[in-house]
Amino acid sequence: MTGFIEAYRAEFKEYPTDWAINAYDGLKFYAAAAEKAGSVAPDALMAAVGEVTFDGLREAGLKVRAMDGQMNAPVYVGKAGKVDGYDFPILTEVEKFEGAPLMPSEDFILKAREAAK
Repeated sequence: MTGFIEAYRAEFKEYPTDWAINAYDGLKFYAAAAEKAGSVAPDALMAAVGEVTFDGLREAGLKVRAMDGQMNAPVYVGKAGKVDGYDFPILTEVEKFEGAPLMPSEDFILKAREAAK
C-alpha cells in the first residue's frame, strides 16, 4: 500500500481516495483473470473469474466469487478525524472486518434470484 500511495502522490500530487484503491484492485483482478483466460473475450474472462486469486492493496489472496462477482476484500471501519500532517480527515481507531463472512451465502443469492423471477 505504501508504494501505491507514494506512486499515486508523485503522479497526481494528492493522496489516493478509497475509490482509487478499489479501482487499482479491480484492474489488477481483471488483468489476473485475462491472464488466466488467455483472452479478454467476455466468455473466456467470465470462465476464469472464479479461478483467480490475486494480491491486492487491501489484502493478499483476494478472490471474486464467480456466481455473483463479489470480492472477498476486507472492510475497514474507524473514526474519521483530523490528524496532524494531513489536511483532510483520515480514519483512526481502525478495525478490519474480513470480507468473506460479510458476503451473503451462495444459497441466499440463489433463493433471492429465484424469488425475483
